[in-house]
Amino acid sequence: MINLPVINLPVTASYLDVTRQHVEAEFQTFMATKANQEGWQFLDLSRQWLNNPAYFADPTHLNQTGAAQLSQQLSDRVTQTLTGRSLPVPSPTPSPKILLPPPP
Repeated sequence: MINLPVINLPVTASYLDVTRQHVEAEFQTFMATKANQEGWQFLDLSRQWLNNPAYFADPTHLNQTGAAQLSQQLSDRVTQTLTGRSLPVPSPTPSPKILLPPPP
């Protein structure tokens, strides 16, 4: 059996206007219900970096720093699951751990 995680990726606060907040809440409820019924995991990360625009290229797309941070976070979760170790929960707005060289 394959454990299938479905990940709702982070977005910025500017993306979640009143209409999108309502639709997002419906989506999260639907996905959580389906995940429970069908036995897969729904990981909602949509609100973890609402006020951290440094991780985004635009309101809905992660930039290189955000993608690296999210990849590390997901890797940590997998490691925790496989080893049974308890890892610290990341803060809602963690500082970037990866320093990138300046553009040419």
